[in-house]
Amino acid sequence: MPELYCSTGDTGNAGHTGNASNTGNAGNTGNVSNTGNASNTGNAGNVSNVSNVSNVGNEGNVGNVSNTGNAGNTGNASNTGNASNTGNAGNTGNVSNVGNVSNTGNASNTGNAGNVGNVSNVGNEGNVGNVSNTGNAGNTGNVGNVGNEGNVGNVSNTGNASNTGNAGNVGNVSNVGNVSNTGNASNTGNAGN
Repeated sequence: MPELYCSTGDTGNAGHTGNASNTGNAGNTGNVSNTGNASNTGNAGNVSNVSNVSNVGNEGNVGNVSNTGNAGNTGNASNTGNASNTGNAGNTGNVSNVGNVSNTGNASNTGNAGNVGNVSNVGNEGNVGNVSNTGNAGNTGNVGNVGNEGNVGNVSNTGNASNTGNAGNVGNVSNVGNVSNTGNASNTGNAGN
């Protein structure tokens, strides 16, 4: 039977970790790289410089996540505080109750963001820099209750956005910069409210 640790504070660098399960609280962690599977995690606050996070089960009440490399195959991410300087996010399940996504630098050369479940109750997205060279965004589920999107920079060289479900209850979209070289948007469901 594995040992269970409640709280881990002020950890320096954790590299090449195999599987971390049933972890209580992880606070003020330095660098976490090459982690295998992290499941059933309680609260993760102030995590910085995370390299690759794959096959994560549920992430609840996350504080600040900065300088993240690649996040793939994520289950559910709920009650997230601030996410900045994120690299690539692919195959995300459900993203709900996200607080603020601000001051994101550049998300470039992104491969494919596919099979996104539901994105609901998003707060404010402000000061997004440049999103360029995005591959394909396909099979998006439902996008509902989006708050305000302001000060978006440039969105260029977007590939194809296909098989979009429903986009409902979108709030305000303001101060959008330039949208150029967009590919094809096909098979869109309903865009209402």
